[in-house]
Formats: sequence, structure tokens, C-alpha cells
Amino acid sequence: MTRMEMRRYAMLGRVRDFGQAHRDLFPESSVGGQAFATVATAVAELSDLAVAKMSSAREGVRAMEDARHWLIDRLEAISRTARAIAVDRPGFDDSFRLPRQYSNEALVTIARVFIQDSEAMKGQFVAHGLAETFVAELQKLLGNFEQATRDREAGRSARIAAHAGIEKALLAGLAAVRKLDVIVANQLERDPATLAVWERERRMESGRRPKATVPTIKPVPAPQVSDPPTPVSQPPGDLTQRIAS
Repeated sequence: MTRMEMRRYAMLGRVRDFGQAHRDLFPESSVGGQAFATVATAVAELSDLAVAKMSSAREGVRAMEDARHWLIDRLEAISRTARAIAVDRPGFDDSFRLPRQYSNEALVTIARVFIQDSEAMKGQFVAHGLAETFVAELQKLLGNFEQATRDREAGRSARIAAHAGIEKALLAGLAAVRKLDVIVANQLERDPATLAVWERERRMESGRRPKATVPTIKPVPAPQVSDPPTPVSQPPGDLTQRIAS
């Protein structure tokens, strides 16, 4: 869910909890109780849809990356072996060269070409250390990759459906809260303390982070240096008398 959707979801959760805590004021048979039930249903649906959306996204990406990794690893081994064979048979590796970059669609095409051409030259590859089953293993890895690609597309469709479900649940929950704004205010007209709790729980956080305050550093005043005391001059006569004494 987006940040806005998460803030709305959190607010709906608080409203649901308020309704559960004050069931005596809003029984299930009342209009207010039915509105709180709608909010509770929306919260439950949002929780399930959010989990489904997140898990399908992670699983699809992880499976796709793993299948792609193992397919490329095997193609590189075949290409590397073909280059070694080409030392004695120039041109042997022409059909087994890998581009530096390739899309998923291009990777499927490359794997199919490798399977077709390596089958006819299987003996040369086996003589250079590849397993007898290397072509069958490549076919299996290609199948895994194609299946992972289809699963990822299916997961993308599931995420789109989950997003639509999230929007629908939010609209239903918010409409119920707007109705509750009137019902709760009327019901708690003579209970300002509980009404204040409702207004607090019903409020949706802005999501803005408070600005960091930069402390003001006041300059330290330089210490004042006082003038040295002026020496008191003694008359010459007094100094002579002190020495003489």
C-alpha cells in the first residue's frame, strides 16, 4: 500500500477499536453498529489484500531471478566449452556465442538455439567434459525459466487485482467513517470526554515528519582584559630613607 493508504488503514483500525470498546453505545442492530461493522470488515480485507500483494511480488521476483541465474549459468558453460573446441575447429563456437546483455525474451531464444545446435554436436561437448545429459538439463532449466516468467505475469495480475480490492475496501471504510462522524457526535453530545477520544482516533495523521530544529549557537563573548594597575611613583627621598633604614 502507498503511504496515504497506510495512513487511512491505520485510522480505520483505530475507528474499529473504538467501536469495539463502545459496543454498548452502538449495538450491532443500530445504524452506528452496522457502520462500525463495515469499518471492521474493511480493515480485515485491507490486511489480507496487503499481505497477498506483498507476498506475490516478492515470490515472483525471487523465482524469476533464480531461474534466470541458473539458465544463464548453464548457457555460459556451454559457450565456454564451445570456445575451447573452436581452438581445434575454427568456427565451432559461432552458434554458441552469448551477447553481453539480453532481455528475458532474447534469453529464451538463445537457449532454444543452444539446445538445437548442441544436440547435433553433443559428442564434442561430452568429450570436453560436459555431462551426457547436458542438453536435457538445459531444456529443463529453460522450462523452469519460462514457467517462472508466466508465474510472474500471473503475480502481476494478482497484484493489480489486490490493488483494486484495496481501493474498494478503503472507499467502503471511509464512507462508513463519514456516516459515523454524524452518529457518534449525536450519540455523545452529552459525553464530551468520550467524544474527544472519538475525534482523536478518527483523525488521520498527516504523515509529515516534523522539521528538525537546528540549535542556535550563541557566540561566546571574548573575555575582557582590564588595564594593568598604574604603578604609584615614590618620591626619591622616601626611597633613600627606606634603604638607609
